[in-house]
Amino acid sequence: KTMRRQTKRLIRINEDLLYLERRTPGTELKNEDISELLEDILEDLHAAIINKNLKLEMHIQKNIQFKIDPKDFIKLSRNIIENAIKYSKSGKKLTVKLSKDKQIMLIVKDYGIGIPEKDIEQIGERFYRAKNVGKIDGTGLGIAIVKKVLNVYGGDLSISSKPDHGTSVKVTF
Repeated sequence: KTMRRQTKRLIRINEDLLYLERRTPGTELKNEDISELLEDILEDLHAAIINKNLKLEMHIQKNIQFKIDPKDFIKLSRNIIENAIKYSKSGKKLTVKLSKDKQIMLIVKDYGIGIPEKDIEQIGERFYRAKNVGKIDGTGLGIAIVKKVLNVYGGDLSISSKPDHGTSVKVTF
């Protein structure tokens, strides 16, 4: 069991590093309905949400069109949501919002372990993980991938967090 878990972890690290090093985001641009993509991601992560006993609250505006490579949006959104699930406390709420006014805004909020203030600036550096994650599995590459995608599409990332109260991740395009 330990060997299988470690093998899966190494495969995940390898896939993430290949994405960071070899994948050039923005190579297959299409006008995508990112609302549908986000709903598909949440459906795909439904079992993980249930296993963690989280209460999912979704506010997804319909028919938000954006010129993006769908693989990039999926990678970005999935990393943020998987982090929220992973670091959430069982039985708490997980909120996912997608809206478009002047900008497209994706907000993912959890009520989990949070990130110490001194660690927030370093989140997104390759292999960096906050000091309070303990034995929670992770590669330290997810937010680095998010930042790479945002850099290509001119998006912004902001993270606000308070230890033991949760984290809010906001992406704008």
